[in-house]
Amino acid sequence: MIRTATKEEHRDIYLNVFKDNSYVGNYKAILNARPQAYYRNEVLVYEQDGKIIAATHSFQTYHYPKNNNVYLLNYLAVAVDFRGKGIGETLVKYIERVAINKKSFKVLTILDNKNEDGLRFFKKLGYKEASPMNKFQIRMEKEL
Repeated sequence: MIRTATKEEHRDIYLNVFKDNSYVGNYKAILNARPQAYYRNEVLVYEQDGKIIAATHSFQTYHYPKNNNVYLLNYLAVAVDFRGKGIGETLVKYIERVAINKKSFKVLTILDNKNEDGLRFFKKLGYKEASPMNKFQIRMEKEL
């Protein structure tokens, strides 16, 4: 089940999704910089049998490079034991529907250029590599 996360679930999200994940540092930085994400309903979780097993943070932005009305997928992570079961794809498709409902014309995400699994995953879902952000990150985007 996909639902909006609450600020009180921050610890559960960390322990269940990010603890054994390469995204741990990014997650802490994101939530320290954007604690308001919970209050804006930007953090979604995928829950199974009462346990949070995936999380994503996404939001509409009007300030991204020369475009307005772009939906930014800030992070997506699935607990290690639950990868390869379609949960990440389900979350991304859900976010794309939300973006369309909010009149966004594009979904954008930024990946570490060494994240080969992430690059393959997003390409499989129709995302294309856009211009590199810098020598460490690649921007992936999909027109809706």
